[in-house]
Amino acid sequence: MADERIIQRADLKFIEGSLGVISSNLAKVNDHVLEVDNRVEDLNQKHDIMKYELDKLIKSFNEYVGEYRRKTELQLANTQIIEVRQELETKYGYYGEVRRMATGILQGVDSRLITNETLQYTTEEVMIKAPGYWLAPTLLGVACWLRNDKETSERAVKESIRRDDYKTTLFFMLLCRRINRLEAVIKWVDRYFLHQNPRDLDREFVIILESISTGVFPPTAKEIMIRNVKEWVIELTQTDDFIDQQKDNWINFFAALKDTETQSQYPVLQEFAINWANLEVAIQLAKSNKKIFAHFGNILTSGSQNKSFLIKQLDELLNFLVTNFDDEELPLRKRERLCELIIEKKGDLDAAQALMDTEQKIFDEKVDFLQMLTNAAFNPEKSGASSATQALAVSISQPWIIEAFNSFVGTYRLKTPSRVEFDIDGFIESTADGSEEESLLYKQDIFYEEMKDKLIAEAKFPWNNVVVPALISIFGIFQIFNNIILGILLFLIGGFWIFRVYAQFKNYRNSIEQQVEERKQKAAAVLRSIMAETVEYRSEYKKEDQESDKVLNFLDEINSDQFMSLSSGVARSIIN
Repeated sequence: MADERIIQRADLKFIEGSLGVISSNLAKVNDHVLEVDNRVEDLNQKHDIMKYELDKLIKSFNEYVGEYRRKTELQLANTQIIEVRQELETKYGYYGEVRRMATGILQGVDSRLITNETLQYTTEEVMIKAPGYWLAPTLLGVACWLRNDKETSERAVKESIRRDDYKTTLFFMLLCRRINRLEAVIKWVDRYFLHQNPRDLDREFVIILESISTGVFPPTAKEIMIRNVKEWVIELTQTDDFIDQQKDNWINFFAALKDTETQSQYPVLQEFAINWANLEVAIQLAKSNKKIFAHFGNILTSGSQNKSFLIKQLDELLNFLVTNFDDEELPLRKRERLCELIIEKKGDLDAAQALMDTEQKIFDEKVDFLQMLTNAAFNPEKSGASSATQALAVSISQPWIIEAFNSFVGTYRLKTPSRVEFDIDGFIESTADGSEEESLLYKQDIFYEEMKDKLIAEAKFPWNNVVVPALISIFGIFQIFNNIILGILLFLIGGFWIFRVYAQFKNYRNSIEQQVEERKQKAAAVLRSIMAETVEYRSEYKKEDQESDKVLNFLDEINSDQFMSLSSGVARSIIN
């Protein structure tokens, strides 16, 4: 019996030792697992921080590159504009002197203060110094005409026609009107229209069109103009290509007037709306209606001029012809304009190029009749037209302007998102007009309840953390038979350990509920803000979009005689 007790005690000591080793190893394993978890969590945090810093660095780098590019383009534009202007002065500087001399001669013709000898010497010198320039023999012809040298005058006019038939015809047509040579005016007007091709018109034609339409020229000139223009409109509108091209130009013009300011009055939508980019573009385009209305309103204000003013404007047309830059200068003028736009936009090459593309047609040496009307309607100053000419151009272009505007409005309305889509902490939903607040809050409650249930379900009890205390408790039970105090003590230690693990687990589950509740409250506040801003957005969009009705009503009225600054019946004679 004694031997049996010794063996049993020995076996128990071995078991006790083994359990101690197992307990120690399990504790080490548990420590290692906890350490790995901590390291993984630390790595995740470092990864998030690194991603944030990297995104910030990329943004800063892009901003730096953009700023560097703008500064570089600005410096380059400032340098190039000087070079271009120097080249203009070198190649065409004397043309400027001839143009200034022509202005002086015209003033001399009016005042009769210049002697024939001075005119003869000056104009003959111009012929020598400006070979090939059409204005030189033209001025010589005027000087010879003033001193009644008919033979030389005719030779000079023929030479001027040889160099530039169109501009010579235009010059003498305007000059004869200025000095009230009515019979000669009609001949030059007739010759002027014989040279015109509705698909290939010079930039000055629209000015002459408006001048004749005002009734300042003799009535016969108006009849010639109406007959030709009416035939051109019919000819050009028989094919869809010309009309479609003008519609596209107008649509691009309307789109270029969109509001370019960031819509920062909607900060919550800007942060949480998934389709904010489309929403922002939509309201920016809707806001263009006011600018479009103002554009045509300015035409009404500036285009409705009395006849005395138009006569004064017509007197300036001749000066414009002799002082405006020549077609040969256009390539350099284009470069000069691009440099000006780059400087104006503070180095933003893309913005400058976009404006340049919009104005590109204005710089074309030759355009078709419909494109010329569009140029004058867009920017009369750049196309060399008066504000009254702009009004006339808009009135003739009215049918396809209305079609283009309807297409523009219809397109941006079609692209306007019907619903505001948003993502709040993973809760992805949408609203049409912000009126679904209660139903969306209900859905949001369900979303967070499901989130809470999922997180709680994923929060499994950490059984690996109770293995060691469970073994200690079991060992304590066996030890009671040998040492009751030690056995109870071990059992209590193991039980307390298990209780602590359970309490921590319960606290963790309770914290899940608390965290989810906090997230839900914040998300609900964001949702209410989204609903409020959506209501404001839809209201502002509707208000801006309704401005399109004002534009259409305005365009419907632009064929009135008062708007076009035309004499009674002329407008309808052209359009009808």
